[in-house]
Amino acid sequence: MTKQAYRVAVTRRIFPELIDELRRTYDVVDNQADLSLTPQQLAERLADADGALITTGERIDEALLARCPRLKVVANIAVGYNNIDLAACTKYGVVATNTPDVLNEATADHAWALLLAAAR
Repeated sequence: MTKQAYRVAVTRRIFPELIDELRRTYDVVDNQADLSLTPQQLAERLADADGALITTGERIDEALLARCPRLKVVANIAVGYNNIDLAACTKYGVVATNTPDVLNEATADHAWALLLAAAR
């Protein structure tokens, strides 16, 4: 008997190279149309997923997690995590991640550019 691959749901279009890398190890369900998902569509997409790559446009709350018994990890492709109910994730044993500090240098560079532009 072969071991079933973990299923990863990707809720928005991301770099094709990343999708290819994920497909080497996981069964990937992606959103190449890059359309926003309604809460119902999101629940259907994540219902049989073990992991999810989401953006800040998707809300992960207790109602959604109750419908997704296989879900083990939610990775927010963003610095923030205010779209994820951390208490509900803890209750359902779902690990939630984000990408802290990824924008620090870009934000500082942008601030300096604005200062220089304002000084002109």
